[in-house]
Amino acid sequence: MKALRILTIAWMWLAMAGHVLADELTVADISIKPGETTNVSVELNNPSRSYTMLEFTLTLPEGVGIAQADDDYAVVLNSGRCSDSFTVNVEEIAANTYKFLIFSGALDQITGSSGILFTMTLTAAADAEQGKFQGSFSGQLFVMTDDTGYEPADKTFSVRVGGLLGDVNSDSKVTIADVTALVNIILGKDDGPNPVYDHDAANVNGDTKVTIADVTALVNLILGKN
Repeated sequence: MKALRILTIAWMWLAMAGHVLADELTVADISIKPGETTNVSVELNNPSRSYTMLEFTLTLPEGVGIAQADDDYAVVLNSGRCSDSFTVNVEEIAANTYKFLIFSGALDQITGSSGILFTMTLTAAADAEQGKFQGSFSGQLFVMTDDTGYEPADKTFSVRVGGLLGDVNSDSKVTIADVTALVNIILGKDDGPNPVYDHDAANVNGDTKVTIADVTALVNLILGKN
């Protein structure tokens, strides 16, 4: 009986620990073209706790940064989750690396247990290197109203510079038409000085060359198998 009780307590502790570890910032994979901007929504999934302050570092690939508007960074809190008492402070602490502090001066809690926390506008330099890179959230500290803190593990996400992966014909969607465009690239029908198709987006499997293997990868992407 004693051994069973210990096992039960251990199971409950692990279950609670796993529940706490579910609290995290998440962002969908990002695609941005050199010289352009895109709006990116960051979600807070917090089924375990309600927080009044979040501190974290956002790192983006070289050549990609947060756009500025009116001498401030283009970061907007979601009013559906953050009351008027919440403020967001953003400071660039290194190249393409930003320190965030989101807090409520009235110690209000962030509303809800999931959904968009803020939206930011990213910009890519005109000469930004194209390819698939990583961004990350690190140094995270989530604080509750009783000053109890939780530190999620670092989290990475994909940042693609050069357009939507698989969108070979650059129509902002990935469809069977992109397979035709990809085949034309493989057959050398788009090798002139002014290519029609996005050769970087055609490298679907990320091996730095465009081959028949990318056709298979693109079909899987269209079918939702990637």
